[in-house]
Amino acid sequence: MNEQVTVEAAVASQKDTGLSVRGLWQVFSSPTQFFQKLEAQPKILVPYVVLGIVLLAFFFLTADLVMKLQMEALSERLQGQPLPAGVQAGMRISTIVGGTIGFLLEPLVAAGLALFWGNFVFAGKARYKQILSVALYGAVLYAVGMWLTLPMILAKGSMMASYSLGVLAANAGPTSLPFQLLSRIGLFYIWEWVVLGIGLSVVFNTKVGRGIVIALLSSGLVSAIAILMSAIGSMFS
Repeated sequence: MNEQVTVEAAVASQKDTGLSVRGLWQVFSSPTQFFQKLEAQPKILVPYVVLGIVLLAFFFLTADLVMKLQMEALSERLQGQPLPAGVQAGMRISTIVGGTIGFLLEPLVAAGLALFWGNFVFAGKARYKQILSVALYGAVLYAVGMWLTLPMILAKGSMMASYSLGVLAANAGPTSLPFQLLSRIGLFYIWEWVVLGIGLSVVFNTKVGRGIVIALLSSGLVSAIAILMSAIGSMFS
């Protein structure tokens, strides 16, 4: 009995209580070392809350520009008639809340796909909580990248500003297939996938190259679905 208590006390003393918070910057500076610790102590709450706050603030600041794009798309249907103030307010709330929730769901889906590819295809043994924790910290990295584009977005008054090749297809519109494809070839998308690959290689105990493959088959597949849905939507707009 005393031995069991001693072991439990030793395990508890080894827990890194500040890991969840430090991970918010270590995922940028030292991802390999951070994910090696995260494997034994996966964190969900802190990165999810921080991600939600960052996304909510971003969509709050850009809601007017998103609504401007929506109004331009609706201009032909409206035939010069203004939307009622109540409808515009509803659209603004929907833009902020819907955009935030949409981004918050992506790590859940990507982690589920990574679980399938890593465990059932590549014979790994990672738990969903470990994978989700990696996906959330990767999403925090990308969300910070979104904030770094914010000064350009506000200065240009356009959501088309980005650190990606999407600027080459800006004239085609934000929902066009060329813009959606090229916007995924960007600094923070690539950085996120590389960091996800590092994290997944740790939790699946495999090589970094295979981890990146799993990242592309999961997070990349989520992006591909988003592109397809956007392309289909633009066909009927």
